[in-house]
Amino acid sequence: MRTTILQFAVLILLHINYVKCEAPLVKYKYGTVRGKYQTTFSGRKIAPFLGVPYASPPVGENRFEPPKDAERFEGELNATEVVQDCLQYSQATYKTSSGIYGNEDCLYANIYTPQLPKEEGSKKLLDVVVYIHGGVFMFTYAHYGPKYLLDQDIVLVTFNYRLGPLGFLSTEDEVIPGNNGLKDQSKLLQWVNENIEFFGGNPASV
Repeated sequence: MRTTILQFAVLILLHINYVKCEAPLVKYKYGTVRGKYQTTFSGRKIAPFLGVPYASPPVGENRFEPPKDAERFEGELNATEVVQDCLQYSQATYKTSSGIYGNEDCLYANIYTPQLPKEEGSKKLLDVVVYIHGGVFMFTYAHYGPKYLLDQDIVLVTFNYRLGPLGFLSTEDEVIPGNNGLKDQSKLLQWVNENIEFFGGNPASV
């Protein structure tokens, strides 16, 4: 009985170690992110990195400020789960029946890549598609699935940006000049230009 339990425990540890080794890792300008593998509808293996910060959290004194550079971090960032949407009013067809949902700390990107530069057999850097979600600057979110697009040789980037008053309030002066949601989009493109090569994307072809 003890032998059986010991064998079972060893198998579990080996499985955990195998899964950890299998997780894709990317070291880029701000730190190291750990993603996961999944497959497209055609069965192609891809590596999503979810919830990667492209700017500092726009909270507190930064609430109505233009986005600031992301902060460097130590260790590995778990990039296997989609982060919460930007703060917004919900609609009946959205996640809740009424009220407000989301989080002010929401300036994160999702990167989906079919190849990483250090993987065996990796070829040239791939074209990059940056998807800017709609929603009249008031609604919706970044986590649209990649399972069709990633059958092609591209790197896909989706991201959140500030919505509603937090993204577009303006006092028409220097206090709150406005359009921070658009400035978030510009900051994301800057982040892509500086970092997408680490994820197998070509910064010269976005």
